Amino acid sequence: VAQAEPELLVALVAVAIAWRRAEGDRASLAAYARPLTVLLVLVIALVGASVRGGAPTHHPERALFVVHLMLAVLVGQLFVEARERGGIAWRHVGALALGLAITMPFLRSWYLYKEAFAPREDERAVGHAIARLVPPGERVIVETVDYGTYAVRAASGRPALVEAEGSVVPGRGGEPLVPSALAIRARKRGATWAVGRTITREEDGKRANAEGMSVVETHGGWSLFRLEAKR
Repeated sequence: VAQAEPELLVALVAVAIAWRRAEGDRASLAAYARPLTVLLVLVIALVGASVRGGAPTHHPERALFVVHLMLAVLVGQLFVEARERGGIAWRHVGALALGLAITMPFLRSWYLYKEAFAPREDERAVGHAIARLVPPGERVIVETVDYGTYAVRAASGRPALVEAEGSVVPGRGGEPLVPSALAIRARKRGATWAVGRTITREEDGKRANAEGMSVVETHGGWSLFRLEAKR
């Protein structure tokens, strides 16, 4: 919750302090008791699932949308009451907004989301290689290690002909393949091109060569292969 919507939590703490100082009506918050209890159970369940390696989506914060929504409603309730009782002046609102505008961009880029996004430069580069080197109309099969497959497809400019081999299970990842196995599956699907992890072991290189795989272009951990006749 804190990582996805830090501004919301800061606003909640700020208006809660102002509401308490203004001696807000606690009875008006009684209606929030049950939904907040249900949401607490939801958060605990999601944390437990995350510890066990599972999550409802590959972006866990999406499952917390209803939590963020309820907290936003609560912030509004506390703000209105504190404002009516003189606990919050507009200068306080402006100071809070200015502080968030200055600090949060730095915190998001430096700390809060430092692990939220995976670098996809290599996948995008291979996708651009597909656009340049693969003749129009020819199919390409992409090894599915993680969600980087979508970056390859998008960068190729022809996602209908660039297909994933396998699927990704949230919390577990995809289905990595040795190059020779990728070649076999690609041929079964009528493809003459494949994208997979760069070959690093000599044994894998020999098997790939026997399956007629030739490296056309490599970008970091990913390579574009051409499938020719078996040798």
